[in-house]
Parts: sequence; structure tokens; C-alpha cells
Amino acid sequence: MMIFTRDKKVRSGAAVVLAGMFAAGIAVGVAVDRRAPASVRAEGEARQPDRDSSPPNNRIIDRLEMTPEQRARVDSVVAEYGRRMSELQREYRPRFHEMVDSANSALRESLTEEQRVRYDSIRAAAERRRDRGDSQGRR
Repeated sequence: MMIFTRDKKVRSGAAVVLAGMFAAGIAVGVAVDRRAPASVRAEGEARQPDRDSSPPNNRIIDRLEMTPEQRARVDSVVAEYGRRMSELQREYRPRFHEMVDSANSALRESLTEEQRVRYDSIRAAAERRRDRGDSQGRR
């Protein structure tokens, strides 16, 4: 029974961390987008003319037609939330990676040797893409 409770806590903690990472990404994206020079934003829009590439919260906030004072307060809230979420992410990241590594080890135990080789190859390719910045990855 104690193992079940611990596993449940670990899963709950992982879910909180993932949700926090997602929210932090949105908050940081909104804050960065707001502070990016107009020329940088225009360059991004030129690359994707038929797609609104601004973060969803940014598009929502823009539609509210806030006063400059309101916008300043909202920007402050977004920046503070992003900072706090980043701190939380740094705190939980090592535990999260330990869980992922543990899950990967358990998964590998269920595979044949041929499947393990293939699995390791797929993961290594994903790590290389992440290192090049081709996709969002871990670590």
C-alpha cells in the first residue's frame, strides 16, 4: 500500500511539473513576444504570413483592448508568473528526469535485444535533434 501511495504522489508531482512547465512556456513566450522589437516580430510574420504565430494568451490579451496601465500590470503579472514557474521548473527538473530515466529503463527491460538497439537509436536521434535545436527536448 505504501508503494501505491508513493507512486501516486510521484505521478501527481510529475503532472504538476508538466503543467507548470507548459504554463511557464506560455508565460515566457508571451513576455518575450511583448519585448521583442517590432522588426523581429515582422520578420517572423513574413516567414509565416497565413498563420498567427503569437502565443494564444497574447492574442487573447490583445483582443481585450486594455489601457496602457492595465497592459503594464498584465505584463508584470506575466513576467512574475514566468519567473516563479521557472524557479519551480528548476526545482523539479532533476526529479522529473530521474522519473523519465527510470521509466525508460523499465521500458527497455520489456524489449527484445533487437528492439532495445532500435529504441536506443531512436532516442539518440531525438537527443541529437534536441541538441541542434530542431525540436523541444529535455535537458
